[in-house]
Amino acid sequence: MSFLPSPGKIEYLREPWNRNTKDVDPDVRIDTGIIQGDTISTNFDPMISKLIVWGETWDDAIWKM
Repeated sequence: MSFLPSPGKIEYLREPWNRNTKDVDPDVRIDTGIIQGDTISTNFDPMISKLIVWGETWDDAIWKM
């Protein structure tokens, strides 16, 4: 399976948040160089952002994802 983002304008972008408290979760981080309103050209890097998640266990991290 191959996945590549589509070029175009980023209409909506929301940072990760804790699904229980609706606050920013310190165990979930997104590394990106884009913001809402940016345009992704046809010459983009396929990894426009990266999600990093920490948990006590593998299952805990997956649940947070």
